[in-house]
Amino acid sequence: MNHSRIDRPGLQAERTVFAWDRTALALLGNGALLVVRQVPGLGGAALVPAVAAVVATLAVAVVGRRRARELVGRPTGIMAGATMPVLAAGCLTMAVGLAALAAMIVGSMGR
Repeated sequence: MNHSRIDRPGLQAERTVFAWDRTALALLGNGALLVVRQVPGLGGAALVPAVAAVVATLAVAVVGRRRARELVGRPTGIMAGATMPVLAAGCLTMAVGLAALAAMIVGSMGR
């Protein structure tokens, strides 16, 4: 009997966990780069996006785990809509990305 990925329940939740984990890891990496590569001219203000990245990492990891638990309990084929924590995590991720971009732009102008 041929079992495709669609026939095996649970893989959707696994892929969701992996996607949330990748996002959290990317946020943490961006925060670490902002700390390691001190942006000239910003001083202590350069730590603001780095700290925001760590907070966003924790938020994305928690929301991702909760989201995976939600999806595991659903029958296959039923879509789960975005909840407020998911939307908040997305907005936080975007804000960290914009803060990192702003820090890089300010840093490049200071050279």
